[in-house]
Amino acid sequence: MTTDRVAVFDDPVSSLDNDILLIVSDLMKGLYDEMQSGKGNIKQLFILTHNLFFYKEVTFNPRNESTFWTVKKTGLESKIEQLMI
Repeated sequence: MTTDRVAVFDDPVSSLDNDILLIVSDLMKGLYDEMQSGKGNIKQLFILTHNLFFYKEVTFNPRNESTFWTVKKTGLESKIEQLMI
């Protein structure tokens, strides 16, 4: 790939055990670091998950350079809210 990309991962750990979950979260963090450094072609990264443990693992960043959002559905309406971490 030589063109800019947006990467979307839809629940990459839905039924994996904790060991694999940690490996996948490290891989996601590696993609994020590559994106932040400008080395790769990924310009924006979306990771969608229902797994709270995976969310906490993949979003741990002491530099806190990211934004995180939740999507909540009530009835027929979905609301997107930015998390303040």
